[in-house]
Amino acid sequence: MYYNILSMNKSIFIVILLLFFSCDKKPPLHGDYDEGNLDDNGRQMIWNDEFSGAAGSLPDPIKWSFFDGWGNVPYRDAIYTTDDAYMDGQGHLVIRARKEVTNSVTNYKTSSLWTRVTKNDFKYGYFKCRFKCSELQAKGLWVAFWLFAEGSAPYDGNMNTGTEIDIFEYAYMNNWMQGAVHWGSSASMPYETSNIRDGGFHTVALEWKENELIFYYDGIQFWRYTDNVSKGNQYIMLTLEIEDVWGAGSISDPGNSALLPDYWYVDYVRVYQ
Repeated sequence: MYYNILSMNKSIFIVILLLFFSCDKKPPLHGDYDEGNLDDNGRQMIWNDEFSGAAGSLPDPIKWSFFDGWGNVPYRDAIYTTDDAYMDGQGHLVIRARKEVTNSVTNYKTSSLWTRVTKNDFKYGYFKCRFKCSELQAKGLWVAFWLFAEGSAPYDGNMNTGTEIDIFEYAYMNNWMQGAVHWGSSASMPYETSNIRDGGFHTVALEWKENELIFYYDGIQFWRYTDNVSKGNQYIMLTLEIEDVWGAGSISDPGNSALLPDYWYVDYVRVYQ
């Protein structure tokens, strides 16, 4: 009798231990972190997209809508479509830039996404994106992960109505990228990576506090900015624009346009608070 009770107690103890460890262990997320819904500083993930849809499927309409070039057709050097942003079926969003010739007329087409129409906007937090740039070849393309405020507010100089916060911009097709802030004037910080074109995925992140913006590339801080910090709600944008920005090159140059189509792969976007 005593032996049976002891055996039962041991069995119950083992079951409790198994339940404890199984409850404590969180399933790994796709990407860098495996801490479940917490980032490496203990913040809770409040919004994310892991882009896990079937191959060819459109972005989640609850989270994203297609950027329309502010209603301009074309906008800058491209026509924005709903055909050039889609899932690859392997956990990535693909945004494509391409050339289309119809009746001897050349148009450049692309897609971009924003959370403006879906009303997914945020104030303060940690914003992170994992992507791959090595597939981009043509100069005249400009990819970015950024936060924007409604209407003309980003440029009115009023921090309470928001600013433009460019967490990541990339156009030179070399190892250089930059972060930037625009509020009526501008500040930016170029950063030379050693590996952005190595064929792998990399992360950029912004820690947005009440009086400070901290920018990261692959977990390394490259800019700390304390002037003109937004105190208004802002939405997320993922854009592949076609424009000769910063003198990086024009897509109309034959050597550049011949490299199209080009593709930007995004693994995830996550917001923590």
